[in-house]
Amino acid sequence: MRRRDLYLIVAAVSCVLVAFGAVAFNWVKGGLDVMMERPDPACVARSEAENERLAQAVARYLPSVNPDEIERGHSCGPPESGSPWIETELPRTSIDETLRGFRPPHWTAVPADEAQKQADPGQVAAAVTGEVDHRKVEVYAIQVKPRTGPLRGPVKIIAWFVMA
Repeated sequence: MRRRDLYLIVAAVSCVLVAFGAVAFNWVKGGLDVMMERPDPACVARSEAENERLAQAVARYLPSVNPDEIERGHSCGPPESGSPWIETELPRTSIDETLRGFRPPHWTAVPADEAQKQADPGQVAAAVTGEVDHRKVEVYAIQVKPRTGPLRGPVKIIAWFVMA
């Protein structure tokens, strides 16, 4: 066996070891991502763009809300990917005042019992559904029910694209 043949064998074995190392690294990294619930970067990037559009669309119907003040989130953690969502809170208002801008024909009220499913005990909820960029959107207004008096106080607004 010549020296050149020996170099080729060593190079081939080295390439195989590097390939196995890369596969093992990606396999371990994938397992750690799932265990530590790290979000998928592609999903996060997609969610950021969708959230920006959703915040712009919903903010124009809300009383005195700047789209930049709206909190944005995603459901990009393993093992599943969900719909991006936005959330904001409006002080000293009511659900009716908050949802007043969401009018037909672009927005439709969600049945009260269905909207109430998103609320915790002791909260009141109302919701509307409409379209943004030809995708169905649900907007929920949730407020803590006072023991006495009218429903006035902070109203939490949560909106998301409905997954098809």
